[in-house]
Amino acid sequence: MNPIFEHKPETGIGYCKEDFLNNFLHICEKHKNQKRAKSFALILYDFHNKALRNLIKDFGAFIKLDRLSGKDISVFYLDSENQSSIATFNYIFSNAFEVDENTKKPFVIFFNVKDDDVKDVNIIELEQSNLLLAFQELHSTFENYLMCLNDKNAESMKPKFLKIVSKVGSISLDKLMGILLEVGAKKLGIDI
Repeated sequence: MNPIFEHKPETGIGYCKEDFLNNFLHICEKHKNQKRAKSFALILYDFHNKALRNLIKDFGAFIKLDRLSGKDISVFYLDSENQSSIATFNYIFSNAFEVDENTKKPFVIFFNVKDDDVKDVNIIELEQSNLLLAFQELHSTFENYLMCLNDKNAESMKPKFLKIVSKVGSISLDKLMGILLEVGAKKLGIDI
């Protein structure tokens, strides 16, 4: 589990949001090269979804999800109380991953990275609003993805209760950087 903070983290765990956005694919490549991950997940959630916001701040839930994901999945999520920051983060990654605008938050984007491209993207909606049920749903989502990831026949294996709402082929570094520039320009009031 890799939290992304507004400012440089003091604990040594996680990333500063600006550094993460500027180095997203390189961070993923580094995790793979260091054998910290085989695949990746990005959790996007709405500011008003209190169950998921509380869940990612809960130390016990963090530890359980971190142990589950282990060296198989590096999980990234924005840890922020700033509604605008969460909305901007969601906008950047929803557009980069071509998430359908009808997809409801929260959702998990599972993906892989190879040669500065994002591949094998699966977007899974999460539906629970109760804290305990939200944890169970997120835990089950990761368990099922791990089963697919570690199964040699993963191509033919379809998780039974994961709601896959979208599959995207690949995303290039250029596309991601274009979206980051667009968001930055909008904040400065510049049309590009």
